[in-house]
Amino acid sequence: MVAPFEESGQSRSFSLALANRSLALLKLGEHGLAIGDIDLSVNAGYPEENRYKLIERKAKCLANIGRNKEAQVSFGEALKLLEYSTCKEADKLKIKQNLENQKQNMSNTAVNKSGKGSNKSVAQKLKSPNP
Repeated sequence: MVAPFEESGQSRSFSLALANRSLALLKLGEHGLAIGDIDLSVNAGYPEENRYKLIERKAKCLANIGRNKEAQVSFGEALKLLEYSTCKEADKLKIKQNLENQKQNMSNTAVNKSGKGSNKSVAQKLKSPNP
């Protein structure tokens, strides 16, 4: 990829390209590669006001490859980053609730592995609007 870089080594264009590619990789089931692109995108200067979306995507990738504790941490990080979003407050509340639900599903998955709860996979819970 060719993109203009600042002296700091950051590039908005490059970070957005990596973020877009990470979404494509997620949809292709290439979760490890998507995580790599997400990390590179953040390091390249992905816009802070939308960064919560990228970190939520990372959490979903982590969950899909069984790294549930890391996924739970990433959902928490996405919640913190939501503060920098420029979306409307009503939308922020909906996003916050969704992120909290996904984070809670990660906690419930840990309980389910001990033999309690439903048999729904983490990936199914994260995709389902009503886990």
